[in-house]
Amino acid sequence: MVLKVEVYPPFERDAVDIGLVRLSVTSDSSSDEVFTTPAAWTVHRTFGIVGEVISDSDGGTLGQIGPVSPGSTVTYNVRITDSSDDAGTTNWVIKNPAALQRNIDNDPAYATWMYDITDIEGNIALVAPLTGGQYYDIEVEITIRQQVEAGIHVVYLQVAEEADGEEDPRYFDLPLTIEVDEEVVPGNLIVEQKSQAERVRAGQTVPFEYRIDNLNNVEVDVVISVKAPDGWDATLDDGEIISFTLDSFSSRDFTMQITAPEKLKSGEMVEFEMTVTPTNYQECTANLCYIQKPTFEFKTENSGVLNSIMSEIEDPEPTTLVLFFSVLALAGLGLYRRGQNKVKAQMFAAMVEPQAIDAAAEDEVDADIIEEEDEEEVLDDLDLELIDIESTED
Repeated sequence: MVLKVEVYPPFERDAVDIGLVRLSVTSDSSSDEVFTTPAAWTVHRTFGIVGEVISDSDGGTLGQIGPVSPGSTVTYNVRITDSSDDAGTTNWVIKNPAALQRNIDNDPAYATWMYDITDIEGNIALVAPLTGGQYYDIEVEITIRQQVEAGIHVVYLQVAEEADGEEDPRYFDLPLTIEVDEEVVPGNLIVEQKSQAERVRAGQTVPFEYRIDNLNNVEVDVVISVKAPDGWDATLDDGEIISFTLDSFSSRDFTMQITAPEKLKSGEMVEFEMTVTPTNYQECTANLCYIQKPTFEFKTENSGVLNSIMSEIEDPEPTTLVLFFSVLALAGLGLYRRGQNKVKAQMFAAMVEPQAIDAAAEDEVDADIIEEEDEEEVLDDLDLELIDIESTED
């Protein structure tokens, strides 16, 4: 059985000029078994020039390579054929896909890929001079960038008639298909603090802006939570957790609000730990872990002397304890030395008082001796007078 299919190109020059035709032929039910034969082919408007992939570096379906990793290099062997009946030679210009506007419109990143187009001798291929029925083989080597989304990418290689300025040149756009594999790498969800760091005071609530970047080449669903130190409070966008979807190589901003306790010490560093979990990649082992736990530190600042003193009393620093015990030691030493001085004074007083008593006693004895001597002198005088009187009477 022969089937004839007629396909007509669109009238508009800029219309879609390539398509896949699928046909399925099924036997009738006259027999016990029913057979079905599928058929498919691609139709493409040629304008008298056609390009086709005759081999590639993948070994699968011609013209379709992948899946490959980001940053890979792929190769296509392409044959360019002049399908016209022209007897003369036509110069067909081979355009670099990086400069083709159709590719740029589809994805500007295609203009950043590396394209090397050479002939069978390894020379740079720029023009294919052909007459009707002739062909020209080239090798197209494409190096994709490291930052490329996973999925199907189609880059067009255009072969166009050298323009003479009178008519629109004939051309052919050959699609080259590359499938990029998914690549999710641990650590590729980057959280950065956007707000400037500032000190947090007792009882103060401060918001800080953050940004998370998805450096993976696939869409990722993310859940973020935060763990605050004892006595502190933290919320994410006014909630305990936040969840959202990040497109590949995209970013999103969010806010973390932290609230300090009513009493805190000045100059202390407090640490908050976020947990970033990609819900589709929750594996976490010693060798591989997609869950990330970035930490952020803030410095405290006290408001008021009383608050500082009370904070140190409730939770003293080691240096404060050393200072306190040093003061106690000095105070004890002072009291000890004062007691020693008092004892010495008492001992000295005890040594001095007996001498004073002896001196006073000696003074009293001297006074008694003087009084006795005076009395003896008076008695002597009386005796002399009596003697004189008696002598006179005689």
